[in-house]
Amino acid sequence: MTRHTSAAVILVALSLGFTAVSLKLVHIQLFNHDHYVKLAESNHIRKRTLSAKRGPILDTHGSLLAETLVKYDLRMDCKMDLTDSNGRQSKEWEKFQGVLVKLADTLHMPLENVLEIFHSENEKKSPNRWLLLAQDLDPKVQVAAIKAFKSVNLVVEERMVRNYPCGQLASHVTGYLDNNGIGSMGVEKEADNILAGTPGFQEVETDNRRREIAAYGSRYQEPKEGNTVVLTLDAVIQSVVEEELNTLVTEHRPKAAYVVVMRPKTGEILAMANWPTVDFNNRKNMTVENIRNRCLTDSFEPGSTFKIIPMAAALNEKLISPTTQIFCENGQFFYAGHTLRDHAPYGMMTVNDIIKVSSNIGTGKVAMHLGPDQMFYYCQLFGIGQQTGLFTRQGEANGTLHPLNRWHKISIVQVPMGQGVTATALQMTQAMAVIANGGRFVAPQIIKEIRDANNEIIKPFQPNIVRQVVSQKVADQVTYALSSVVDDEGGTGSLARLDGWTAAGKTGTAQKAVNGVYAKGKYVSSFIGFVPAQNPEFVVSVIVDEPGGASHYGGAVSGPTFKRISERTAKYLNIPQDPTLRIPEPIQVKGPKPSPEPTRPRPQQATL
Repeated sequence: MTRHTSAAVILVALSLGFTAVSLKLVHIQLFNHDHYVKLAESNHIRKRTLSAKRGPILDTHGSLLAETLVKYDLRMDCKMDLTDSNGRQSKEWEKFQGVLVKLADTLHMPLENVLEIFHSENEKKSPNRWLLLAQDLDPKVQVAAIKAFKSVNLVVEERMVRNYPCGQLASHVTGYLDNNGIGSMGVEKEADNILAGTPGFQEVETDNRRREIAAYGSRYQEPKEGNTVVLTLDAVIQSVVEEELNTLVTEHRPKAAYVVVMRPKTGEILAMANWPTVDFNNRKNMTVENIRNRCLTDSFEPGSTFKIIPMAAALNEKLISPTTQIFCENGQFFYAGHTLRDHAPYGMMTVNDIIKVSSNIGTGKVAMHLGPDQMFYYCQLFGIGQQTGLFTRQGEANGTLHPLNRWHKISIVQVPMGQGVTATALQMTQAMAVIANGGRFVAPQIIKEIRDANNEIIKPFQPNIVRQVVSQKVADQVTYALSSVVDDEGGTGSLARLDGWTAAGKTGTAQKAVNGVYAKGKYVSSFIGFVPAQNPEFVVSVIVDEPGGASHYGGAVSGPTFKRISERTAKYLNIPQDPTLRIPEPIQVKGPKPSPEPTRPRPQQATL
């Protein structure tokens, strides 16, 4: 081969080589550009998500119910090369040994322990690169000292921890977070997107040994702290309720007990407590039984507390007046193949007295003149069979109000006395609040306002007056009757009588149904009322599931707890004492009066 031929071959080879390289570069730049950019970024850019601090939950006066604490953990890089290519200690390791001496002193740990942790992880085939070395460091002393080392092999991590400063106080209202830091119950879940905030990030460019290249700087986006949620809950009233609930549990040893305190004019929940209870700072003690907010999830036959609905409805329809005389059949009334019984043989009684002594027969006769259609309609107006919406998607029960096509003939006397219908404690509280609020239905409310990081109100929540259920005059009529339950001799709620304030309320004692059959010896005992009777400031519901003491009657079991909670709450709110209640004006009855005489014989057998 001649010299010229060789030169030509070499030239062609070089041209082809450069062409191939050029084509490869064109392919990389034009067709695979995004792929290689991502590959380079993954090799040389570290992106770390910066968690946002979750916003606090406060009571109505600003007391902390939930907060986020920042904890500091120390992690050490265990993938450091200990030797160089010659098998000798690397210069990086020699330099880091001096840092470890200072680190051991800062952490108050023997140097041997630190070295042992490091070597044991380093020798593993798949070591945990960033080994947790210490938790909950002192930020002013230990963290500051460690950062002063300026070692890339040590990382101080911030860890967000949710804390509930009041322990079990209002735990069923505040709720808790799951293992991923997402609200799992209560306000934590209901307002999760408000409390959570927005995470930030930090990007750092590194060399092939994962060391930061300071000259290239970094990208940083600061996390945005979550907003503050202020509740309608009052921590002082909540404390009173939980203390008295514990007293009740000690005295009556129930299966469960729960209390709601609500401001009737606005629907604000001032307290909501459950027993058994839980402290979410200690997640090991969580069980299905003690984390459930029974005020919302547990529906029960309300018994005689339900009698306010047929009475208010019949008064509103002007079918009766408070002084209408009704014959109560001397304690036994045969209707629709069943015998309706009272706990005493009552004869002729006024409507007011029927409420006072809680006559089943008298209430049933009032409801018979009201009729199934109107009875069902007013149950709906009072919120029975409907979720309150206080907490969405958290297992709130609807309660049970069967449609009219499923009512039997006996239903018209059974439902008014709180049988064959179920409701939650919150539903019955809002029903009583209708009477306390001049006949207006106000939706219950737990969140008062949302504030930003500067404590500025960005969203207030106003009371939601939904509808007028009965007239103001009718509400006054029912209130006067309910005050006789507490204040008059012979009233079923005499043990709920307050010292210095008038109260209006109703007792309830309902036998529990198990598998469709009323179980002997199992009762739900309740008292629901409001204070003061005139111009009420709060409604209190006390529900006791299966009391185990000497009595199971609502007046004896729940009444004293209502009294103690109401007296302490009235004093705390500085409510003026009002030892008397004015008599409301009579209303003109337009409908037919119930017949005072029995219309059918009363056999001694059969029970309702």
